[in-house]
Amino acid sequence: MGSWFSRPPPNSPPPPSPLPLPPSPLPPPFPSPPPPPLPPPPPSPPPPSPTLLPPPPPLPPPSPPPPPPPLPPPSPLPPSPSPAPPPLPPPSPPPSPSPSPQPPALSPQPLPPPPLPPPTPLPPPPSPLPPPPSPSPPPPPPPPPPQSTTVAPDGRCAEVTASAAAASRLAHPHPCSIGLVGAIGDSLTTAVNMDCDGAGCAGMAEWFELAWAVGSSARDDSCDASCGWLWWQEGCANNGVCNEPAQTTGKCEAGTDCSDCGGCSRAARTLPNLLGEACASGAVLGASTGGGGARGLNVAQSGARAKEALTQAVGLVAKAESLLGGAAYATTWKLVTMLLGGNDLCNVCSDGGDVSADEYAAKMRPAFETLAAVPRLVVNVPLHADYTQLAGVDWGFFGNLYCDVLLAIVCPCMGNWASDLAVARQRVGEYNGKLVELVAEFNGDAHASTRGQGTTFIVQPFAQHTVFSATHLVSDDCFHPSAAGQELLARGLWNNLLQPAGEKASSVEEGEALLCPTADAALS
Repeated sequence: MGSWFSRPPPNSPPPPSPLPLPPSPLPPPFPSPPPPPLPPPPPSPPPPSPTLLPPPPPLPPPSPPPPPPPLPPPSPLPPSPSPAPPPLPPPSPPPSPSPSPQPPALSPQPLPPPPLPPPTPLPPPPSPLPPPPSPSPPPPPPPPPPQSTTVAPDGRCAEVTASAAAASRLAHPHPCSIGLVGAIGDSLTTAVNMDCDGAGCAGMAEWFELAWAVGSSARDDSCDASCGWLWWQEGCANNGVCNEPAQTTGKCEAGTDCSDCGGCSRAARTLPNLLGEACASGAVLGASTGGGGARGLNVAQSGARAKEALTQAVGLVAKAESLLGGAAYATTWKLVTMLLGGNDLCNVCSDGGDVSADEYAAKMRPAFETLAAVPRLVVNVPLHADYTQLAGVDWGFFGNLYCDVLLAIVCPCMGNWASDLAVARQRVGEYNGKLVELVAEFNGDAHASTRGQGTTFIVQPFAQHTVFSATHLVSDDCFHPSAAGQELLARGLWNNLLQPAGEKASSVEEGEALLCPTADAALS
């Protein structure tokens, strides 16, 4: 006890490395200069003392002295018969007696744990058993039923009946499930001047029965009594060919003598007539057969603008409910075509903010809200054509002079002024973008609680990139579609109806084949 070094017991582990002593009350174990040598032991020969390392050299004053290097463990002492020497007096009394044989000032530090051996990798899991062999692979799923077939441009679709599954759909009905048609629009949908001739265009006649979206009259395919082989006798009721309007014009098409009037039975290419040809269910309600009280559910008004969309929508819904009656109104599938905004576009270069795209959307929105509440309704929303094409129709030298003046009056922004045309062309794209946004909104979840059962809005883009600049597609008033132009609109709308979403054509041509529905077709 109390000696500077003690003899370790036999077979004991080496002592831990010494640590630096606290600054007080004990002096450092190796003061500088080194302490005086110990007094000699008693007469008996002293045991060999452990070899001490020399003290470390003193460090510069600014830096604290580093800890002394660890002392090597003392060599084991051989057994000696002589008694152990008396313990040396400590340099100063310890603060408290310590039962430990080590110096009280030293605190053993735990040795770092030895590094763990790397874990033994687990053996790989046993391979799964192979599945039992199948007697035969499962058959592939059947392909989806075709949406439509095609026929020649002047062909007629074979009559079809909706399959039981298609007829019972609660959304996207079969074309032949449609029981009522209607239209909202302007002079494009009232078919103004579709068959006027020169000065006769000033009368602004409306041909509801031959309008592309809702007309249902057939062409007059018989010759009147005065039809003969002499030119002054030729007065075919249909201009000598079966694709002309039903009226007496006093002339036949060049190269004909009315002999082709007999035997023709093709109806005008309009949406209701195409439905009637393709569907065994026959004609639909609401189609126009003439003007006045015969205009059916064509509530379009010549000269109408977007601000009148709501008035037309309310009137159409009231007429449909009156025509069908309460119970049938809720269960009958209805098809309405809504195209408004052409007259707004005629003034986008002069009317300022009143015809901006945002104003256009704000004026159309109430009509969407009204129609969305109607049960079992499919709303066609055609995109606007590029009406600036009208300025590029080549009518010949004098015809161009006439049309330039006329367009400047009836549709000033579609004239031949390059700056006006640029503004109008940009605004057509903006209007179409707003229509796409409105359709997405009213088909979405935000209106699910107020939307009628099965009701949906469908963007029909067929007119967006269609070329209307051929003279035979434009009436002699230089602005409205001719009879051929009306039929081109009907063909584009019909084919768009049978094309699935994402695959709809954005243009249509006169020589394009007609699509015909199959038993599993759907309006989408």
